[in-house]
Amino acid sequence: MRMHPYYTEVHRRSFDAIVKNGWLSEILMALIADPDNSMDLADVLRRNGKDQSLSIDLQRRGERPHPAPISVSEFADRGTWAVDRWRITLAQWAMSFKEARPALHSLTLYDRRLGVWCACQVAREALRYTPDVGNSARVSIETTEAWVMGQATIAQVKSATDDAVYAGWSAGIDSADASAAYISDDAAYAATVDDDLSAANIASHTADAANTAWRTANANNAEVDADSGAELIRLREVVANACMTFPL
Repeated sequence: MRMHPYYTEVHRRSFDAIVKNGWLSEILMALIADPDNSMDLADVLRRNGKDQSLSIDLQRRGERPHPAPISVSEFADRGTWAVDRWRITLAQWAMSFKEARPALHSLTLYDRRLGVWCACQVAREALRYTPDVGNSARVSIETTEAWVMGQATIAQVKSATDDAVYAGWSAGIDSADASAAYISDDAAYAATVDDDLSAANIASHTADAANTAWRTANANNAEVDADSGAELIRLREVVANACMTFPL
């Protein structure tokens, strides 16, 4: 049975029947659809779907389009095989973007925990460029990851992040500690805000902070000045890899 050439876990017949706008909601539906019944399912979805102009407007504004994608728990309920295919498809979705920021934004809109996990991995990557910092930024990231895994509370995330920010301010606004605090703060803050759109915007800022750290660490490199977006493109792969390690 033929699979889609890019989304390799999705049957081509299901993709062609269901995916009309390229939305994640459609791709994940195609992922679990029976190819033999995909046309019937597509008809049902379109009959029961919300107004298309509203969906397109939401998509342009960066909000989640209708219908909402199939949830993480629904894939988990289907077993390891379904989860593995889901992870691969999300990683491919992340790599479909030009760079890390929109990938983080989209994945956080889909699932807050997933987006925060991906932002934490970007933040971890960025700390390579601030090797002499204290431990508070790393603790902030680790506490946020623990929240994703259900092992820490939002109050603990806020406390650890406040400690990192205080350490950064104490060291000076232009210090490595301040840069590390900014990076870890974006990843953690995405977990704590009330609405998903704000969380998605904040998570995407993690890539900006990481890019700034990279540029600062390579300030005397002419190639860095000439190609300021190179790190954002590379961080897209970090986001994709984070989809593969997301703890259910």
